[in-house]
Amino acid sequence: MLSQFLYPRDFLHEQGARYDGSLGGGAAADLGSYVYGMLRVVGGSWPIVTHARGCTWSNDSHIDEDLSGSVRFPSDNSVVGTFRMSFIMPKKRDGSALLTVTGSKGTLTFDKFFSPQVGVIRFGNANVTSGPQLSKLPSYAHQMLAFSRLVRAVSNASPSLSTANAGSKDLGEMMSTGQGSLELARVMDEAYALAGISHVGPSGVQPSTVPPPSPSAPACEKAADGRSIA
Repeated sequence: MLSQFLYPRDFLHEQGARYDGSLGGGAAADLGSYVYGMLRVVGGSWPIVTHARGCTWSNDSHIDEDLSGSVRFPSDNSVVGTFRMSFIMPKKRDGSALLTVTGSKGTLTFDKFFSPQVGVIRFGNANVTSGPQLSKLPSYAHQMLAFSRLVRAVSNASPSLSTANAGSKDLGEMMSTGQGSLELARVMDEAYALAGISHVGPSGVQPSTVPPPSPSAPACEKAADGRSIA
């Protein structure tokens, strides 16, 4: 499977919190929760990063402008995945936020998974469904509804959400205990270390499970106009 979220380089103009190392900027910090989260949902468990590569902003080596890699899943060793997050795609294009799952019976794609209300799910070349057919609410509204269900579940002394609300008991338990956030942080730290990107938070603490850092990632190449390119 492939999970990716790519910004065109003209979108951010190398400004704002995403380009501020003191605020935890970078492509993975901004887009990783979407990309890794989709891998977790489809793969059945939080992935383990097996390989990663990336490049950094020339003005700050803590800011990854492009990060990609491969993963495996503890829940099923036969399932593998790849990921990519980027701030420096040449221009906006279809598939900039895309989930692709390929199996023995074909390929399923989900375009614009971060905004499912406008996305389209396809099997092969045929549309299976589109966002407006499923819900007219934006994704942020669904996030608030999920959070409110979680608060009610915790207030009712229930450690997990119902199957109907969360998709699985395991997902509800991970959400209600905070374990999901810790697993996401682990995956992000693994990718940073394997790609040779120094992205340590203000505490300076690195989890003991993170592999030793690879050689430092190179700065992203520059176009003739001085902007970074993939």
